[in-house]
Amino acid sequence: MHISPVIAQQKNKAVDISVVEYTLSQPADISQASLLPGLAVIYYKKFFKRHLRYLPQGPSQKYPSFKGKPITDINHQFGKDNVFGSGESRGIGLRMTGYLHLAQVGVYEFQALSNDGLIVQIGGQVTLSDPDQHSDRLSNIGRVTVNNAGWYPIIVEYFQRKGTAALKLFWKIPGNGEFSPVSSKAYGHTE
Repeated sequence: MHISPVIAQQKNKAVDISVVEYTLSQPADISQASLLPGLAVIYYKKFFKRHLRYLPQGPSQKYPSFKGKPITDINHQFGKDNVFGSGESRGIGLRMTGYLHLAQVGVYEFQALSNDGLIVQIGGQVTLSDPDQHSDRLSNIGRVTVNNAGWYPIIVEYFQRKGTAALKLFWKIPGNGEFSPVSSKAYGHTE
């Protein structure tokens, strides 16, 4: 994995928007027929921490958790509305899991807009990392070279503390020079 440091100014504060680069060669041994649409999600209520490192890895007594309906689209400007199907507009953490279909070989680029923190792992590698409390801003860029097309594991961790919320995941697919929202057809999960 290669990380290129880049510092940008955002609202008079330096923000590290390093480019993470790595290669994926081995897709998951899973057929599209065995996948359901979207990503599975677990919500954690009363999550008012300021960093994702406090998000539990499983059920939690401290943060009441529950499984929600699959999330089929990660392209939301929630404002002060509820975050996905959590029933909450503040103090909510979540972990989405499943698979991302990388249908072509070549170089993909990923970036996210979030408010508050976000970490995205693709193929077991941290691709995007902006895990602390912040207003709407773009994450680093993850540049992933795919040697074999297929379904790769994805984990998206996110939290919304207070105020307004946003979560949008973008990609540049091979041969396309512009970022666009990741297609809802590219997400799948198993029960």
